[in-house]
Amino acid sequence: HERFVTTILQTEVVWAIRGEGGFGVCESNDVELHDGQPASVLLFWSHEGYARRVIDSEFDGHVPEEISLFDFLFRWLPGMAGDGVLAGTNFTGALHGLASDARELQEELMDALPQELAGAYIDRMRAERGE
Repeated sequence: HERFVTTILQTEVVWAIRGEGGFGVCESNDVELHDGQPASVLLFWSHEGYARRVIDSEFDGHVPEEISLFDFLFRWLPGMAGDGVLAGTNFTGALHGLASDARELQEELMDALPQELAGAYIDRMRAERGE
């Protein structure tokens, strides 16, 4: 997880995998929803190669897809938080890894962003909203 955070802040790129049925997702082994069902975990990586390892072992037919850090922070994570979906970071080919609350991950990333970049992202978000 720490490697995920450090790398995506440097590259400003997050990797996901997409197939015919949508983006790569698995069930949480640790978090259950109110109805007792496992929470869904959307999978993200800091390197394309990490995503490819999971495709080879668990997600045949998927392809890596690049997501900008801005979109990840201000589109993906807020949407996931609203849907109650967790964010899995740098999961292994055997689908082992840390699943984080999307809102908490967004806060962690914003706190770790260099101040100048955080300011630029916030300005961009406001401009897109017409503020």
